[in-house]
Amino acid sequence: MSSTKGFLKGLVVGAVAGLLFAPKSGKKLREELMSKVDDAKDQAKDYSDAAMEKGAEFQEQAKDVAGNIKISLKDTADQIKHQMEETSEDVKEKAKDIKDDVANKAHDVKEDVADKARDVQEDVTDKAQDVKENVKEGSKEIKKDTEDRAQAAKKDVQKHKNNYKGNVNQG
Repeated sequence: MSSTKGFLKGLVVGAVAGLLFAPKSGKKLREELMSKVDDAKDQAKDYSDAAMEKGAEFQEQAKDVAGNIKISLKDTADQIKHQMEETSEDVKEKAKDIKDDVANKAHDVKEDVADKARDVQEDVTDKAQDVKENVKEGSKEIKKDTEDRAQAAKKDVQKHKNNYKGNVNQG
């Protein structure tokens, strides 16, 4: 902007100096000076219009760039939001999968424990049955042994009785 001012000042000073040193009549000199001043005004207006036009172009470009930045930031924010939503969904799905896995494993462990408990119960029942049968057999053996001994004792008593009677009759 200062170079434009300097140029205009130089133009006006040069035109005035040229006219003042040129050999002409006063009226003609004033007319030429006025013509040069008008030319300088026109040229200054042209420069001013060009500067205003450039300023408007720069302003429009700045608006476009600001708009593009705004759009770009909005797009980036939307992308980040979308990625966060996807990540959140992935985390929810993985957490659900882990929860399901834990539930399945807990169910499997529960079934294994129930199976082991049934096995232990069957073993205890079998052992109890074996003990019961052993007691029953032992009981039968004791009963038979007792019956055999009672029979033997009875025979002994009978024998002693017969001996006693025989001794009493002999005596």
